[in-house]
Amino acid sequence: MQCAGSQCAHYYLSTMMKANGGWHRAATPRRARLLKLALVAIALILAAACGAPAAPVADPGRPNLDAVVYSMDYGVPDGPEVYSIGYTYANASGNRYFSGTGGLGTDELSSASVRIEVSRFVDIPMWLTAAIHPDGGAVWVVTGVDGKSVAFRTGLAGRRGHILIDFPLETFSLSPPILVIGKSGQVGLTTTRAVDGLDTLLPGARIEFIEDGAGNGNLRITRGDASSTISVRNAPDATFMIGSDSTLYSYDISTDRYPHGAIGDQNEWGAVTAIPVADGAGASLLLLNDDDVFEGLYPILADFDGDGVEEIIGTVSNRTGGARLIVIENGKTGMRIAAESEPIGTAFRWTHQVAVAPFGPNGEMELATIRTPHIGGVAEFYRLSDGKLERVASLSGGYSSHVNGSRNLDMAVAGDFDGDGNVELLVPSRNRQSLVALRRSGELAEEVWELWLGSPLATNLAGVVLPDGSDGRIILGAVTRDGELLIWQ
Repeated sequence: MQCAGSQCAHYYLSTMMKANGGWHRAATPRRARLLKLALVAIALILAAACGAPAAPVADPGRPNLDAVVYSMDYGVPDGPEVYSIGYTYANASGNRYFSGTGGLGTDELSSASVRIEVSRFVDIPMWLTAAIHPDGGAVWVVTGVDGKSVAFRTGLAGRRGHILIDFPLETFSLSPPILVIGKSGQVGLTTTRAVDGLDTLLPGARIEFIEDGAGNGNLRITRGDASSTISVRNAPDATFMIGSDSTLYSYDISTDRYPHGAIGDQNEWGAVTAIPVADGAGASLLLLNDDDVFEGLYPILADFDGDGVEEIIGTVSNRTGGARLIVIENGKTGMRIAAESEPIGTAFRWTHQVAVAPFGPNGEMELATIRTPHIGGVAEFYRLSDGKLERVASLSGGYSSHVNGSRNLDMAVAGDFDGDGNVELLVPSRNRQSLVALRRSGELAEEVWELWLGSPLATNLAGVVLPDGSDGRIILGAVTRDGELLIWQ
C-alpha cells in the first residue's frame, strides 16, 4: 500500500482506533481530546516513514490471537527468485490433491483454529490462494470480484499481519490468481494468461503470452539463442496447466456449439493443445468430433495408470449424451484418447472432475467427480480398466462443488486431511454451509466427518503442505460469504 503524509496518518490513526475498540463514550471530553492528540502524534511519526510501501499493520482480529506485525512487500519475483507458489486448484497440474497429512475431523480441529475477518478489506470474496513463506508459516491472499486483494501472513501460533493489494477490476475475472512468494518474502499475484505469468512459473525458459484483440494468443518461447512462437486459440478464459516435464496444456479452439453456459459463458472448446517447453519439440493438438466440446477451463494432469507419465483428464459434452469423462495419453506420436466413461445420458448435464488420488480402499488410483453439482450432486469414483473408465462407487448426497455460472471450479479438494492414512474427498454440502469428507470403503463411498463453516462457502478451498516430518502437514483454508477467512492447522 502506498500513501502520502496525511493519507498515511489517517490510515494509521484509523487502524489504531479500531485496535482500541474505537472511541469510548464513557471518556470525558478532555480525556478524549488528550487521547486523540496522542494518537495523532503517533500516527504522524509513523507516516513520516511512508515514502516506500507501508509496512502491514497487524489485524486486531480475535482476542485469542497475538496481533504481531509480519513484514510483507508486494512484488512478483523473477523466476529464479521464486520461493513458493500457490494455486486455487492446488497444483500446477490442476489436480486438486494435497499430499501430506492433516488433523481435520478431530474434536480439536472440527472448528477453524484461525479465523480472520476480511470483509473490511474485500467486499465480495471470490478467490483464495496460499503459499509457504520463506521465514515460516503461510501467506493467504483473499481476492474479491473487483480485483482487490488482502494478504495475511500467519504462523502456527496464530500470529499474523496483513498487506493490501489493489488490481484493476478485470484482472481475475476470467483467470484465477496465482500467488507467488519470493525468496525475500515478497508477495505477488499473477495468472497463466499474464504476459509474463508463465515465465515466472517456469524459470527454465523465457515465455511470453501475447493476446491479440480477440483474446487469442501467441506463446513466444525462448531457450538460449533459439525461439519459437505457437498460436493458441484459447480466448477468453482457458487456463494453462503445467506438467511435471514443463509441458503446457490448454484447451483450444473456442466454440459456442454447445451453449450450456454452466461455467461463466457459452464458450467451450473443440480441442486440447500440448506445448513442450523444456526440449523445444513442436506442439500437438487433439481435436474432438464436431459435436463434442471440452466443458471446463482446464484439464487435470495426473499419472492415473501408474506408468510414470501424466495423463490428461477432461469432461467432454455434447447434445446427445451430455457429459462424459475422457483420459488422454500424450506420447511420441501425439495425443490420443485412451479411455472414456459412459455419458450421463442427458444434454446440458455436467460432470465436475475434481481430483485423481489413491482413494481406493487399498490405495488404488481413482478419479473423484461430482455429477450434476447444480442439481443434487452425486459423488462418483472411477478407475481405469482395460481402456475404460469404470465407476466403482458413488454417493448421492446433494454435494455442491460448483456454483452454476461461476468460473470457480476449485471448491472441492482431496487429501488425507484427518491423518488416518486414507484419502478423503472434501466437498461442500448442498447449501455450501459445511464441508463434507467422503471416504472410499470396500465398494462404497461414505461420509466420515463434516466441517461447519457458519456461512456459505464463497471461494475455492486453498491449502499448503508445511514441512512437518516425512509427510508434511496439510493446512486448509476457505472464505465464507460473510467475509471470514477460516484456517484449519
